[in-house]
Amino acid sequence: MIKFRLLIFMAIMLAFSLNAHIAEAETDWYTCKVDMAGSSTTGQILVKLTDTDTPPSFTKKWFVFKDTNNKEMLAIALTSIAINMDVMVYTNADVTWYPTILSLFLKSNVNENINN
Repeated sequence: MIKFRLLIFMAIMLAFSLNAHIAEAETDWYTCKVDMAGSSTTGQILVKLTDTDTPPSFTKKWFVFKDTNNKEMLAIALTSIAINMDVMVYTNADVTWYPTILSLFLKSNVNENINN
C-alpha cells in the first residue's frame, strides 16, 4: 500500500513539473498599452492591457500581478496611464483566465530592446 501511494505521489509531482515547464515555455515579453488598472473587490490588483504589436496578440485583456510586488507593478501601470507611455510585460498571455504578470517595466519613448 505504501509503494502504491508513493507511486501516485511521484506521478502527481511529475505531472505538476511538466505543466510548469510547458507554461514557462509560453511566457514572453509584450509591449502593451495600459487600458485600466486597479483593485478588485477581493483585493486582487488587476490591469487591463492591449498588445501594441500588429496584429495584437490580445486586446483589452485582464491580467493579475504577481503577489510579491503587486503594489510596485500597480504604481508602474498607473504611471503608464498618467504619462501615456507603454509598458513591457513578461507574462504567459495564452492563459485564458487572468494570466499573471511576472515583470512589468515602463517603456521609454526611445525604441530599445529589453534584452540589451
